[in-house]
Amino acid sequence: MSNREKIIVFLMCAAVAYGVYALFISPDSGSDLPVVENRVEEYKALAATINENMKQEMPRLSKAVYVAGLAESAWSADPFLSSATPVQFGQKDKKPAGPVVSPAELGFSFTGFLQAGSKFLAVINGREYETGDHLVTDQGPDAAGAGKAAAGAYMVKSISPRQVVIVSDLEQTEIVLPLEDIY
Repeated sequence: MSNREKIIVFLMCAAVAYGVYALFISPDSGSDLPVVENRVEEYKALAATINENMKQEMPRLSKAVYVAGLAESAWSADPFLSSATPVQFGQKDKKPAGPVVSPAELGFSFTGFLQAGSKFLAVINGREYETGDHLVTDQGPDAAGAGKAAAGAYMVKSISPRQVVIVSDLEQTEIVLPLEDIY
């Protein structure tokens, strides 16, 4: 064994000997441990203090419970809605006499509504349309989107946040496209 190894082994043995002495032989071993006393009276006094504080805080807590109850109840108006046009809550949009057609039947999909000032835009098949615009279809000569009404083309009659009313140029019938939920 080299000198270095002898020193390491000696220090290790000294550390083990000190540990044995400190744990088992030392006269004041365990004196640092807290003494557990019977503190029943102290705990009763603490509980009484907490009880008194709760009685003083109860009016404030009952107000908080009242406010939380109001937050859960139905609101009379949506505080986040900001629109220039008046909105009547609790009433649905008037539906025209025309049939409600599923988007799959016509190939139209009303997926979005935009309002920029007084201008209403509907997103149909990924394109934006205003009232009076002709819908671009994949059928017929208007497929390039020239803006002219082709045979069998449709025109946007009205736009609302929940539906778009389109009119067939040939049959002059109104068709309602409801807003689709894309999520």
